[in-house]
Amino acid sequence: MKKYVETMDRENSLLVNAIGICISSITYIFLEWINNTYPPLKTKHTSIPEIMIDIRDLRKSLGDVEVLKGISTSFEDGKINLVIGQSGSGKTVFLKCLLGVYDPSSGIIDFDGRDFAKMNREERQSLRSEIGTVFQGSALFDSMTVEENIMFPLDMFTNLTFKDKKKRVTDVIGRVKLENANNKYPSEISGGMQKRVAIASAIVN
Repeated sequence: MKKYVETMDRENSLLVNAIGICISSITYIFLEWINNTYPPLKTKHTSIPEIMIDIRDLRKSLGDVEVLKGISTSFEDGKINLVIGQSGSGKTVFLKCLLGVYDPSSGIIDFDGRDFAKMNREERQSLRSEIGTVFQGSALFDSMTVEENIMFPLDMFTNLTFKDKKKRVTDVIGRVKLENANNKYPSEISGGMQKRVAIASAIVN
């Protein structure tokens, strides 16, 4: 009986080893098939993102209150950035400094290698033409139609013909899905539509 058990154990051991070899062989063949059928993707070398706006030690005081206390940060080209903070923390003052509405008390705001503080009036106006702003309350002119509100930045910052301005306005109206609201006034459209008019005004230039 003992000899029979030893024989069975030996046969079982050989069988397990044989199964293990088969599994290893099948696994190897399968992996080879995977590698040949679906070769590994080549790693793309991503370029270093370009800095669109670079801010260094930005300070701004309103009266005796220092609102911005040495902010340093940067915004990369092609990325969406959020400025988050509690009420009264200086978000609006910070954005107004970036837009040139406020002159900083000190510090550097650099747009694509151009120092905003060192620009003359014409250079600042040229830079502002590259910036689109959507205000929280939309900031539309009540006496202007949707089309006229969107065309306003083109009237201010470009020398385009009326035909070219009209074409641009028509294009952006289509992008924000306001095709049937061209000749309506802000009071005649919903709050959501007013916000889309503001977005169209920001991107038309």
